[in-house]
Amino acid sequence: MTISSPRPVTRHGSAAAMAFLAGSLGAVAWAADTAEGTTAAGAAVAGVVQVGRGGYLTTPPKACKKLDDRIYKTSDLTAPMLTGQWWSSLVWQPLSQPLFAHPLALRCVAGGLTIDYPGSKITTNEHGIFGSGASKDGDMRLGHAASANFTQADCAGYSDWFVTTSFASGGASFKASFGHGSPYVYATYAGGNPTLTFSKAPTIWAGEAGDAVLGITVNHHHYGLFGASGSAWATEGTSWVNDGKGK
Repeated sequence: MTISSPRPVTRHGSAAAMAFLAGSLGAVAWAADTAEGTTAAGAAVAGVVQVGRGGYLTTPPKACKKLDDRIYKTSDLTAPMLTGQWWSSLVWQPLSQPLFAHPLALRCVAGGLTIDYPGSKITTNEHGIFGSGASKDGDMRLGHAASANFTQADCAGYSDWFVTTSFASGGASFKASFGHGSPYVYATYAGGNPTLTFSKAPTIWAGEAGDAVLGITVNHHHYGLFGASGSAWATEGTSWVNDGKGK
C-alpha cells in the first residue's frame, strides 16, 4: 500500500547535513594555524596523523561515549552502516526518534510507523533545517492487523535519499520505505493486513468505504491512501483496515 501527502515544502538538506558533519568532526580534527605537526597553540599532540596543516586521531578521544555494538538492521543488510544520517536513530535504538524526511515526519513506535505532516513547523535558515511538531501519534499510525506491538524496528535498506524500515513479530511483518523530498510512504506486508490508526476520525473526500483508493483529511492535512489493486478499506472510527483479500 502507498500513502501520499500532496503538499510540497522547500528543502535545504545540504545545510543540515553540513551542520551535523561539522559538529561531528569537531571532536577529532582541527586545522593547525602554525607550523606542521603542532596545534594552534603550538604544542605537539601524540597519536595524531598529520595531514598538511591539520590532522586527525586514529582512535576516539577519551571523552567520547562508545557506540552501542548493537545495530538494528535486518540480517540481509550486509553493506557498511552509515552514520550521521537523518534516519540514524533507526539503527542505534530499538525504536526511532522522529525522522524528518521532508515533507513528512515519521517515527518508529511499538505500534508501527507514525506519519505526520509538520508543514509550517519546519523552518530553515542559513544554519540548517529545524523541525518540530512531529507528535508521537502523528496524523496516523501504520500498523499490522496481526500484531499490535513490535519490540523494535530494523533498517532493511537505504540509498542516497531513501530508507526502508522493517517491523516483525512472529509471522506478522511489514516494511515501509520513505525518503527526503518524497510525499510517499510505500509499505509491503506479510502475514496479515495493513491497519491505520488515526489521532482523530478522518474525513473522506474521494472514494468510499470498500474502495482500494481513498482521499482523506485528518488534522487539516490531506492524504491519499492507495491499497493493493482489488483490496478494500474498512473505515470505522479511528481504526481502519485494508483487506488485501489474500494478495
